[in-house]
Formats: sequence, C-alpha cells, structure tokens
Amino acid sequence: MKKITLLLLFLTICFSAKAQFPEGFETAVPPTNWVSFIGTNGEGTTQDWTTTTTAASGAQAAKVRYENVANAAIDWLVTPQFTPTPNANILTFKQRQDFGTDYGTTYTIRVSTASQTAHADFTIIDTQGETDFGTSYTTHNVDLSAYDNVPIYVAFVMEQDDGDSWFIDDVDVVFDASAPNCATDPTPAVAATGVAINGGSVTLSWVAPTTGDPATDYEIFWGTTTGSLTSLGTTSALTVDITNIDFSTPYFWMIVPQNVGGSATGCAEWSFTTEAAPPAPDNDLPAGAIALTVDEGLACGANGITGISNQSTTDSGVTAPSCGSYGTPTERGDLWYTIVAPSTGEVTFDVNNLTVMTSVAGAFYSGTVGSLVEESCTEFGTGWPWLVSGLTAGDTYYVRVWDYGNDQTGTFDLCAFYPAPIVPNYTNDFTSYPGDGWSEASGAFMSPTGTSSSFTSDDFGNDTGHANGQSARINIFGTTTDEYLISPAFNLSGSTYYLNFDIAYTEFSGTAAATMGADDFVALLVTEDGTTWTELTRWDTNSTISNTGESVGEMTLTGYGADVKFAFYAFSDTANEDNNFYIDNFNVTTTTLGVDDNTLEGFTLFPTLVKEELRFTSQNAVDQITVFSLLGQKVFSSSPNVANSQVNLASLRAGIYIVKVKVGSATATYKIIKE
Repeated sequence: MKKITLLLLFLTICFSAKAQFPEGFETAVPPTNWVSFIGTNGEGTTQDWTTTTTAASGAQAAKVRYENVANAAIDWLVTPQFTPTPNANILTFKQRQDFGTDYGTTYTIRVSTASQTAHADFTIIDTQGETDFGTSYTTHNVDLSAYDNVPIYVAFVMEQDDGDSWFIDDVDVVFDASAPNCATDPTPAVAATGVAINGGSVTLSWVAPTTGDPATDYEIFWGTTTGSLTSLGTTSALTVDITNIDFSTPYFWMIVPQNVGGSATGCAEWSFTTEAAPPAPDNDLPAGAIALTVDEGLACGANGITGISNQSTTDSGVTAPSCGSYGTPTERGDLWYTIVAPSTGEVTFDVNNLTVMTSVAGAFYSGTVGSLVEESCTEFGTGWPWLVSGLTAGDTYYVRVWDYGNDQTGTFDLCAFYPAPIVPNYTNDFTSYPGDGWSEASGAFMSPTGTSSSFTSDDFGNDTGHANGQSARINIFGTTTDEYLISPAFNLSGSTYYLNFDIAYTEFSGTAAATMGADDFVALLVTEDGTTWTELTRWDTNSTISNTGESVGEMTLTGYGADVKFAFYAFSDTANEDNNFYIDNFNVTTTTLGVDDNTLEGFTLFPTLVKEELRFTSQNAVDQITVFSLLGQKVFSSSPNVANSQVNLASLRAGIYIVKVKVGSATATYKIIKE
C-alpha cells in the first residue's frame, strides 16, 4: 500500500509540471488560463500579445509587436500556475524577432510564487537583448530547477520603445537532458568532389545522433576556409539548402546537435568541392542571340522560352544598361535574344516562374552587333509585362536579360506577344481610358507635320461631360503641345469600312466654346506601316467645333490592308493657348450608318441628338421601334402601336445607335446620337 501511495504522489508531481504544456497557441492568445497585460506605467495600450501565422510549428504562434511610446511599452504574457519537478524543470520555447537591426528591446523571463497578475511579485530569472537571437525561430531554454516542487507562474515580458517584436511558440517544460552526441553520415559525403549545383544551391543532410540523449535542434556552421566557419543559425530538420554556391569551390561545414542540456562537443568538420562550371550558353553574347518568336495575342503564347538559366553567363561587354543594377559582374552576366517587329510596331515582353532569382531585368536595343543602341529598359516585378512600341515592322531588335543586381543564379521563362489587328465592327467610348491597344506618344516619335516639341505632362486623359460622356482629352497648351493618341491596328483588307467619332472643343474651364489659335490644329492621321502617316482630316482656325459634342459624320475607308492605325495629332504653337479637344465614340464598322433608301412616307423621328426621349409622328400606327448598337446588338425594343408618341432611351449609354422602324410592311433605318 505504501508503494502505491508513493507512486501516485510521484505521478501527481510530474503531472503538475506538464498539465499546462506543451502550448503551441493554436487556439488563442492568451490561451485558456493564461493572461496578458501591460506594465505599471500604463504605456503601450495599442499593441498586445496576439496570434500570428508566422509559427515555428502548426498554424499559429504568439506575438507582441513593437510600439512607439513616450518611455517604454512593457507587455506581459503569463502562464497558468504549474509546479516544476526534478523530472521536468527546463522551460523551453521557440523564439524569433522581426528585424535584424538592434532597436534596444529587452526580453525577460520572470517567475512569481504568489500571483499571476501582480507585477511586483515576479522575479527576473532570464534576460535577453536583440543580439541574442535572430529573425528565424531558434530554441531558448531556461532552468527552473530553483523552483522544483514549488507552484509558480512564468511571465514572458517584452520592454521597448519603437523596438522589435517577439514571437514565441512551442512552450514546454521538459526533463533536463544531457547534451547530445554529434551527427553522422553527412551528404555530400566527406571530401566529395564534383558535387552538383541545382539552381545555385546545394542540399546538406545528416543523420541524428544514435547514442546519448536526443537532439532537438542542429546548429549549422559554414565557410570556405577550414577552421574558420560561421554559424548560419539552427534548424530542427535533418536537411538544409545552402544558396549562392559557386562552381569549382571547396566548402567546409559542421553540424552541432543541441538539446536542453547544451550542445554536442568535438563534432567533426566536413568538406566537399562543387562541380566545374558548365560552358557559357550560346546566347551569352549578342552574336549568339536566340530568336524569340513573337506570338499574336494578349498574353504569353506557345513560343515562349521556358526554364532559362543564367548559369555561367558572363559580361557581354556591351555598355551596362540604364536600369537593373547590372553592376560590374565577374562570374555572371547577361543573355541575348532577337525579335522581328510585327506589323503593329509594338511588342510586349513578360517573364514568369522565377526560381532563386528575386527579379529579372531587361533592356531593348536597335541596331546591329557591335553598334547596339538601348531604346528601353525595365526591372523589378512591376516592370513586367513590358511594352515596347514605335518599332519598324520587319526590323530585327535585340533583347538583353539578366538577374537584377547580377548576384543570383536561377531560372525563369521569357515570352513576347502583340495584339492581333482588330477586325471591325469596333467601338471605343473611352470609358476606360485609353482602352485596349490605344497608346500615347510625343511628337518626336513621328512628326508628320510641323516642328516637334516636348511631351507635356498634361496629355490625353479622362474627362466627363463632353463629347457625349467619358472621353479622351488633349489639353492644347502654349507652345508645348505636340502629341498623339494612337489606335490599335485594324484589319481593313478586302472590304469597305466606315469611320465615325465625336469631337468637342472648349475653353480650359470647359464652360464655353473655344477658338483655335492661328498655329494650332488637331489632325486625324492614318498609317499602314507604322511609320508613314497620312492626314485624313484637320481641325484648325477654319473649323467650327461645338463645346457639347458633335459627330464628324462618316469617312469611307477602302483600299487599306491588314495593319491600319489611326492617330489624333494635336499641335500648338500659339502663346497663352490653353484649351481642350475631346474625342469620343470612335467607331470602325462594316456597314454605313446612313439611312435606308426606303424612307417611311409621313414619318418623322426626332431629335437626332437624344438626351432621354426619342419622339416620333406617323400617318399610321408604328408597329415596332428597335435600337441597335454599332456592333449590331439589340439594346432596346418597343411596340407602340400608336401614330404619335415617344420612347425613353435614358438607360442607354452615350454613343451612336441605329433605329429600325416598322410601319405595316414597310421599314426604315435612322441614325441617332445618345448624349
């Protein structure tokens, strides 16, 4: 009976130490029976201990964030009461910070035997600063043996003013073990040669100690000089990837197992030598540039090049690009590609599926090998997709790509594409400016007439209330305006097409009609080769343009090919000019917008510029009124069955519409403009 009593007492003591642990904060922070509060100075009321998904294991951990206060924010997280025993008296937990810079934060472990919430009852038994651990989770152990068989509360306390954060996870109270023995069986094998580099990295692995107390963590030491290794931190895994590995280089490393009893001693230093560098790729120099096929479409197509590696690239000797931190590389450099400009004169490039590399940079060149001229440059993730325009159809251009900073070796995908010419029917009401495929350019790009001036900051943009709603706008200002709004390419071959759009011209304030200066004009241009532009029509001092919007009527387009672009070209050389020109409802259609020849006798439809109601009078009852968009879509239909009435078109968007009227067996078609 006495033996059973002693056994139950022993189990009770052990259970009291483990009852609240382990704690991984998977439910809440503070967890059940834990508490959190701030220091006695009352500062730091915004940040408190809370959950975080940046965990050492599982889905959550506990975290308290730094806070900018007058003196010091002191944040407490306190365990429930538990009793350490000789069989479980080591407090162990995983911890990390947010930043590598030392901002002066103090981290303490405190113990109270009297109260869970009275600040003064706690005694500091462990103190750390920001230099004592880093931004990756590592294990920290605190000896509680001084409190064996004594019920206690343990507090995690962070004190700082605009300092760092504290993450803790996997809190436990464990047996005080002996330090583990050393790991064995390294991979790569000791003194191995020709070790392969995969994506710029090598994977190290080892076998856990098979004798002595188990290890909980492994500290990794690494370097290129024997006897002078640097700690890379700790891991609980039996494998680690080391990046930025060089070819034909000997490396030295050591694994030191750890547990609550300390670190293994006398562990051996291992070594291996990496493989020789592969030969430079064929397109390491411009002369070996690889042809990149430009796909039709709005995204990467089937002809993109995948899995491109910058292993063994060298500096090509071409002047360093104007972006991308190309630097002065020694073992890394660039890769070269060529493209043939499509008939649209523009190409979009994109990179995807980066491995190891953080970002890819690119430069675009005209000219030939030995005399290349940089035309454009891009970098970072936000620089892709990368549009390059103003190209001469059929000409060959060079593309240079490299790892941003030239300090990482990895792989990526590269592609090029361009939008196929649009086949009418087509409309752009500039609701989403400038619309798919439309672009802007300065006068220096083409200069079809007059003298080029600088590209101004007040270029084509959104505006409301002119030219029948949302529209494109050019501010014609002083002597600095020489700008273009350029359409995408149209396929106008093999048929007759019709062009229609709305314009308006106002004072800068938009309150009244304006008059163009003697040296001002806006012209509509057309091109088939992207370089030679022909003027179709012009608005200048001889033109009268309303300030509320008017249709230019129809232009018949015949004899054109598959790659036709239009451009509105605004030029001003008049001092103190400051007016706005608006463009709206740009339409290219396959059918005329004119009325049918079979007009309805005695029928009138009005007004042709509709705000809300479209009225009609007729000798006979009107059977049906149907309204179509320029794309042929039915947008409204009514069966009045009366001779004189109206239909409400307030719900229609601004634009040009075709109205089909049926009276008995006769029909007729009319054009209206909806404001």
